[in-house]
Amino acid sequence: TGFELSYILFDTSVDIDWTNKEQVGTHYLPKLREIITKSLSSGSNGDITHVEFYHPMVRGEDVDLTQKTSPIARRVHIDTDFGAHDIEGIVNLVEKNSIRINNQSSFPREDIIAAIRDGKRFSVVNAWKGIQINDTKVSRAHLGLLPAQYEYDKNLIPTKFRCFPTLQPDPSFSRWYVYPNMSSDEVLLFKQYDRRANLISDIWHCSLPPTQYEIEQEDALPRRSFDVRALVVFD
Repeated sequence: TGFELSYILFDTSVDIDWTNKEQVGTHYLPKLREIITKSLSSGSNGDITHVEFYHPMVRGEDVDLTQKTSPIARRVHIDTDFGAHDIEGIVNLVEKNSIRINNQSSFPREDIIAAIRDGKRFSVVNAWKGIQINDTKVSRAHLGLLPAQYEYDKNLIPTKFRCFPTLQPDPSFSRWYVYPNMSSDEVLLFKQYDRRANLISDIWHCSLPPTQYEIEQEDALPRRSFDVRALVVFD
């Protein structure tokens, strides 16, 4: 499907400051790397050689620029059109916005470029989780996922071009998915790109408008969330 809900257990004695890259890199990313590796290396996917995290972002309905938060994304989108970049452009994008695990200083730039040039498969995954006050569940502005389906003539469109931006999503065949009331120990993984063109990967997404029921709930706190992307390179 291109997405899955996973569980991630935290040390309850640690209160992570999600705007602090060092804390995120120490207390969250090692566990997230394990989950991504387990999820993507199963079956016939092969071994994973690199998982590099980048573009960490705290988002909220109650945006506070002094706390390094950003607005929730209300427009339907995919994170990056990777088809518009060459190999070095992709790696530059990741390295420039990199967040390191346990303060690792070196970014394996040349190894990743060599692997991709050698034809190795790589994928980009977005990892999204709620970071509500007092570890309450996400109760409004849930993340919606749209695994786009495209209408095309298979005799005219080669496999590797049967996706955005060559084609536009067909709303009559595409379906929205949502995981409401996500808890603090859940993380939603969804792909943004995969070099294997026969796999669903361009998962469009956005914050869904609060329903009238959610608006009327006095205890429904404004949504706060954390997302980070991962470049995954396979052997």
